[in-house]
Formats: sequence, structure tokens, C-alpha cells
Amino acid sequence: MRIKILNKIENLVIKGNYSKAEIIIKRNSSDVNVLSFYMDILFKKRKYKLVTSTYLKFCKNINNEHVIKIFSLSLIETRNFSKALIYLKKLVSLNSSSDNLSLLAIAYSKNHQNTKAIDTFEMSIKSPDANSIAYINYANFLREEDKNKQAIRILLQCNESSGNLNILTNIIGIYRDLQDYDNSLVFCNKAISIDKNNIDLLLILGTILLEKGDSEKALEIFKKILEISPFYGPAYRLI
Repeated sequence: MRIKILNKIENLVIKGNYSKAEIIIKRNSSDVNVLSFYMDILFKKRKYKLVTSTYLKFCKNINNEHVIKIFSLSLIETRNFSKALIYLKKLVSLNSSSDNLSLLAIAYSKNHQNTKAIDTFEMSIKSPDANSIAYINYANFLREEDKNKQAIRILLQCNESSGNLNILTNIIGIYRDLQDYDNSLVFCNKAISIDKNNIDLLLILGTILLEKGDSEKALEIFKKILEISPFYGPAYRLI
């Protein structure tokens, strides 16, 4: 029965018929799984205001981690940072996971409470379940504060740093911001050693070589990209 309800809700959302979907939600407002499913679909569709209104109508008294997280993220997306902070504190009280702590730290930063943001980011990366996302979120905060070298140090603390493409590309980006092209190349080559035919990484490599003034080597890289993907527009434009 629930599967039929979920399928019907999904079809209505795909068609953009949110009023009819809400009628079904109202009838099933005691079912957390239905509410969570609906809010999840709305969030993926970037209907953040509908997520928040759904929560306030049907979920205010529900202590469900996923529902509160989706609501809090929607509040951040709609720039309601003060309210997001309230609900992310509630989320962390339910589960102080690295991911939840990282989101709370972001909310502190959006509310210009940088000391609390730093303390909470530190808690998130020291949590036993910390992953690369916690380190990247912390580094992005530091980059916004123009603390690029500190951001690099944080990323290098991640156990996954030597083999994680997201960590490596963030480090490359920071070194490029600092116009430190030698270190940019070092980490770019590390990333390419993991995924040798990744045309996006090769494009970054070629662009760094151009920025460094080595147009001959850059041209070789762009030609290599076109051998892998003959219709890759960005490489054509740089030749």
C-alpha cells in the first residue's frame, strides 16, 4: 500500500502537481516515511520553499534525523540562516555525526559566529566517522576567510588525501588561487595518476601549464585530451 502511495506522490511531483501531492501527504501525515520521501523529492527538485512549508505544516513535532536535515538544508538554501542554526543544533542533539557537525559549523559561519564554526568544524573532522566531506567543508570555510594555507593543512590531514580526487582537486584549486603553480602541478599529477584518462583533470593540468607560461607542454596535454574525447569543446578552445 505504501509503495503505491509513494509512486503516486512521485508522479505528481514529476508533473508539478504539488497541490494534489500535498493532499496525499495530509492524509498520510502520521507516516514519517511518506513525509521523508516527499521532502526528499522536493529537495532534489530544488523546491526548497515547498520543503520548508511541508515541514512546518506536518513535521514540527517529528524528531526524525533525515526530515530535520532536509528541512535545515532547505533553510540554508533559502538563506534563512538563523532558523537553520536552531534546527541543526536539534539535529546534532539527535545524532552528533561528523556530517551533522559539519552542517552545524556551516550554519555558525553563515551566522557570522566564526569561533563556534571553527570549534564545530574541528569536532567534525575529529569524529570517528569523519570523511573527506567534513575536511572539504572546513577547507571551504577557511578559503572564504582567506586562510588558504590553513585550508591546505586541513585537507592534508584527511587520511584519504593521497587517493581522494575531491581532496586533491580542492588542494589544486587553492594552490592556483595562491598562484603557486609548482605545487598545483604536483597535486594535479597525483590526481591524474589515480585517473589517467580523466579529461577534466587533464584540462586542469593543461590550464596550469598555460598559467605557468609553458604553452608547449600545455598544447601537448590539450591534444591528448582530444585523442581521448575528440569533441571536448574546452580543449578545442584552448588550442
